[in-house]
Amino acid sequence: MVTPPISPGSGFRYEFTLKDAGLYWFHPHVRSDLQVQRGLYGALVVRSPEEPRVDEERILVLDDIRLKADGSLAEYLDDEAKMMGREGNTLLVNGVEAPELRFRPGALARLRLVNAANGRFFHLRIPGLTWRVIGGDGGFLPRPRDAERVLLSPGERLDLLVRLPRTAGTLDLWNEPYERGHESIHEPAKRVASLVLAGAPVVEGLPMPEAFAEIERLPAKDASFSLRFDERFTPEGELLFTVNGEAHPDVPPVMVENGSIHGFDVFNDGVPGPPEALQNKDTILLPAKGSLRLVSRFDEPGMWMYHCHILEHASPYLSHLRAGLLYAAPP
Repeated sequence: MVTPPISPGSGFRYEFTLKDAGLYWFHPHVRSDLQVQRGLYGALVVRSPEEPRVDEERILVLDDIRLKADGSLAEYLDDEAKMMGREGNTLLVNGVEAPELRFRPGALARLRLVNAANGRFFHLRIPGLTWRVIGGDGGFLPRPRDAERVLLSPGERLDLLVRLPRTAGTLDLWNEPYERGHESIHEPAKRVASLVLAGAPVVEGLPMPEAFAEIERLPAKDASFSLRFDERFTPEGELLFTVNGEAHPDVPPVMVENGSIHGFDVFNDGVPGPPEALQNKDTILLPAKGSLRLVSRFDEPGMWMYHCHILEHASPYLSHLRAGLLYAAPP
């Protein structure tokens, strides 16, 4: 929910009801690009009565920072960082570079991931192992799926299971190249962390979950409004990222009634993309030339911000802010 910036020496108290189990995170929306790079964020875990049985669980906050030769943070934005979001030269897991994460051999491990990076996509793989994806931003998936690689764009979360080998040793978690334009597919793979298997092996083989509760399907709605993300240059040559042709603060708020259900279309400068499997999401990867139909129940009154989660596109002190407001009026 949108609140005024908190000035030095003052405070703001958030009180809210936890409605949905899942992994969430919080961070500032004032100079997000700088404050998040400096580590001002945290994870929030809401547990369900139907949590799966596992042998080991880890919460992993993925990030990167750009360091100068002297170890200080590099905060200058070149044109590439403005376009793609700043990608650092140092990968972090829970604030540590290339950590060693210890697990028991044979464990059914649950890794709960959040991508807190400004602009980096994490395309993750452990060679020889298969992920079981059991959840994302909005909690458990009704039908888990298996994958050799998983992708997290900035702000997204994933809930993964992996069955580890029964022999001691070390497995590397790699971030592999992902094509998002500007020759990004040619970047080398980078090691994110190592999984060290040590100690007495797990004896009992816990089963992989096959299904969770169904997600409520909201009524299909024609689009009440649409959001088109695009870009253009100002007469001064500054690259401007826009919503429906405008940039903050000139993007008009979208007014809806509290408790109402609306469908809306989101376009990334192009044609419709393939349909997505039903799931609850708060952060969505919208590829170039892609589109999505979203359906949402607006049941919390107040002013809510939607924005691009490449943080260099979402800093209110930059002219190319790509964001807008949804206002759910009180009943």
